[in-house]
Amino acid sequence: MHRKITIKRNKDNNMKLVDLIPLKEMYNPADAFNKKVSRMTDNNDHSSAAVELAIYMDDKDAVHKLQQIKKQHDKDGSISPEAAKKRDKMVDDLLKQAKKTLTNKDYTLVSNSF
Repeated sequence: MHRKITIKRNKDNNMKLVDLIPLKEMYNPADAFNKKVSRMTDNNDHSSAAVELAIYMDDKDAVHKLQQIKKQHDKDGSISPEAAKKRDKMVDDLLKQAKKTLTNKDYTLVSNSF
């Protein structure tokens, strides 16, 4: 990918290179989330993916609860049906919250991770 570079003068009249690609386009948190969490779900690591969603949505209560589920899951080597049901309900609730707060593009990236 070729970037367009231009030379501009700063306030001290010194020349500097300026990258014309907006930072917003260079890094999109929803895109990074999608790539990371898609790998997790592809590897059947749904508990870690759920924790990442809670972190992304900045829901501290959900982070704590999902970390506890993951901790027990890791300890037991499998997840109980009750814990899986609770985790899945929390993921659904977090995705509903995401639908309300994220742009359509970002919501699509986040929800498609699961």
